Amino acid sequence: LSDKVVEAIPALKEAASEIAHQAAEKTSQMASDALPHRSTRAANEASEIGDKAASDEEVGRQILGIFMRHRIPAGGTLQRNIFFDVRDGDFQRGMNTAVANNWITIDLRNRYRYELTARGYAVGRLDHPATRLV
Repeated sequence: LSDKVVEAIPALKEAASEIAHQAAEKTSQMASDALPHRSTRAANEASEIGDKAASDEEVGRQILGIFMRHRIPAGGTLQRNIFFDVRDGDFQRGMNTAVANNWITIDLRNRYRYELTARGYAVGRLDHPATRLV
């Protein structure tokens, strides 16, 4: 190789390295502009979920609504699998609220069996007057 070419190789390597570095920065900037940061995206999703999430009281009344839909009298029981309409994430909160309000009790021998109390029946009838006990 000629002396001029040999002398130009280090300068070419440095220029190529600088161009590669600039391209990497530009690609990184484009990617961060295209997608929101993970924390921002997670916060947006959480706020959307928070807007749709039912309160504990609403989910407890949803539990009572299932007792009323199945026309269960005070003292009647339902098994856990009947409550599939209630979202899994809300079910335990609703049960805790219903038990705290003395609307239902949990069977001592079978934790998947729930009994409607007289108070729960009265509240359920107020919320769902169209369901009659035949």
